[in-house]
Amino acid sequence: MSEHARLSISVGPDDHSRGPLDAKLTVVEYGDYQCPYCGQAHPIVERMRTAFADSMRLIFRNLPLVDVHPHAEAAAEIAEAVGEQGKFWRSTTRSTRTSTTSATRRSWATSNKSVRTSTK
Repeated sequence: MSEHARLSISVGPDDHSRGPLDAKLTVVEYGDYQCPYCGQAHPIVERMRTAFADSMRLIFRNLPLVDVHPHAEAAAEIAEAVGEQGKFWRSTTRSTRTSTTSATRRSWATSNKSVRTSTK
């Protein structure tokens, strides 16, 4: 067995990334914006980023669990659209990763309609 863990999908230029490219440690977080457990993990991941700022790279990948979170896919699509504008981290850390209120979920669903229309 190898001493190093390997991802089946390697980290690449299209991934959302924070931290030094040559970091000793790369953490790949898979998240669902509507998942309460992902929301609970967010401050822990942020503390890790602070503690290991010079030696840790964080990669975030959307993994909407649509069977249990009906608005997660819309939120992930919005996050990706915002990411194309270079604002992924600012938008995800401010509201969508930590907020799962009903009003926010309705907002995601409404916004998703305009995102789909504008990207076709």
